[in-house]
Amino acid sequence: FQGKVVLVTGASSGIGKQLAKDLYKLGSKVILASRNTEQLAILRLVEHSQGLFKIIEHFLQNEIINQETESQSTKMVTPKILTLDLENLKTIDAKATEAVSFFGRVDVLINNAGMTVR
Repeated sequence: FQGKVVLVTGASSGIGKQLAKDLYKLGSKVILASRNTEQLAILRLVEHSQGLFKIIEHFLQNEIINQETESQSTKMVTPKILTLDLENLKTIDAKATEAVSFFGRVDVLINNAGMTVR
């Protein structure tokens, strides 16, 4: 998944959140999609910060970073946030266009969003 653009719906919690985190750690360019923009912003900040802290930690400890680790670490791309409500069908085309605009393409769609029926 390294370098692939992955759009994860329902990324603000549960399985979608964990998938987004794991894909980011594998080097994917992640688009986080959900109605809950606040939770997506928190997830993006935490995951991207942790990746940057690992890079800084290596340098501060004067460790030699092998070429593979360096190339993975330095290519970390901040996840993008797509506010998406799949119940609003009128916005789907525009949201798809917005998703593609982030990285020029979407390679993988993980359609994980769900609806709560109460």
